[in-house]
Amino acid sequence: MNSLSLKYSKYGCYFLNTDEFSADNSRTILVSGMSRGGTSLIASIIHDLGIPMGRDYGNFEDPALGSAYDSGDWQLLTRIIAERDSFQKSWGWKRPSFRHDLTRVAALVHNPHVIIIYKDPLSIAERKLELGYSFQSSLGSITKSYAEMTQSALSLKSPLMLVSYEASQITSSKLVETIAEFVGISDKRIIQNAISNQENNHSQYLTAFNKLKSKE
Repeated sequence: MNSLSLKYSKYGCYFLNTDEFSADNSRTILVSGMSRGGTSLIASIIHDLGIPMGRDYGNFEDPALGSAYDSGDWQLLTRIIAERDSFQKSWGWKRPSFRHDLTRVAALVHNPHVIIIYKDPLSIAERKLELGYSFQSSLGSITKSYAEMTQSALSLKSPLMLVSYEASQITSSKLVETIAEFVGISDKRIIQNAISNQENNHSQYLTAFNKLKSKE
């Protein structure tokens, strides 16, 4: 494992390997974390900043890339990545399942910038109850996966941003601005539009959540 030191942190985001930032503005943004652990939030922000996150914008995942990775077909994965590079200057890929394989995935893409989100294991285990999982078994597997994911993340040599889900939610606008900085977006108009979209999405989520709770 390479020796890392924290370069700086702000608004619940922690930056490592920032010495590896280059003048190359074309970047591949890799987003990972636990399933139901906030990866869709990060991917939605990147999407709102104008960086494509795949052809299926419903959950901000790329079905073709995801299928190739999950099947272990690395040759197909390499071809799809080359295709993405051919028509996008910068693009992103969100996939919770590659959290233990970050070094190998990062080696396949151009100028990788990796974002890993951490969310309270207890809240993730509680959400998995909705899917019929045992709270106890979920909590055990989540904490084990976090340890493995962290080891994988800290072995990276590319720019790395670690996000605390809970800390970042204190000020959502600052999270958008911080991610924009990491992914290379400086246009204030684009950033403000992304902030507005995120605030609207949050408002709609709260309305739906409150309606659901009122029916219980």
